Amino acid sequence: MSNNVAEYAALCEALRFLIREKMTSLPIEIWSDSRLLVNQMKGEWKFHKGLYAYKYSEAQGPDSAV
Repeated sequence: MSNNVAEYAALCEALRFLIREKMTSLPIEIWSDSRLLVNQMKGEWKFHKGLYAYKYSEAQGPDSAV
């Protein structure tokens, strides 16, 4: 597992937890030390390709297409 896959897997697990606990209507702030993850999620960096493509798409939501 690459560090990018691990970072995105952790984000996806946190998002699943929030959905499962019905906390999606609350303001949520997620922090990470991964510049790649943070900047891609903010839309400042584009996704090109990588082992983490599936997790990137999962983190983007059900309407995402990589």
